[in-house]
Amino acid sequence: MKKNIIYTLCVLSLVLPTLAMADIYKCTGDDSTPTFADANTKANYKNCRLIIRDNGSQVSTNATKTTSPENFPKVDAHTQNQRDDKRKEILLSELNTEQKALDTAQNLHSQSEIQMHQKNIQLLQKEVSALK
Repeated sequence: MKKNIIYTLCVLSLVLPTLAMADIYKCTGDDSTPTFADANTKANYKNCRLIIRDNGSQVSTNATKTTSPENFPKVDAHTQNQRDDKRKEILLSELNTEQKALDTAQNLHSQSEIQMHQKNIQLLQKEVSALK
């Protein structure tokens, strides 16, 4: 009998918190202090924004774009293209070197080095494919 009660309590302790899920909003109160509210009470405050969804996931706060200072260095398109080309050249050179190292490791039958070089090749190929 005690086992059944303990089992029931355990199940309820797992189920009940999921019933209490709600959207959470961060609002500004009348005295400009931050206040947290749910969907039902957010109308009592101003400047409410959703921070946690009903399913528990957080809402991205990257909506505000920061501006660069006026004297922040800027790079023209031609210079940036040259830098991108140089980066691609370096990555391809590293890829070629890793391929040669993989071939050597395969000839020596060094399984740990083979895996390391294969992983490096995959990562370099991913970097190269991400370039324009």
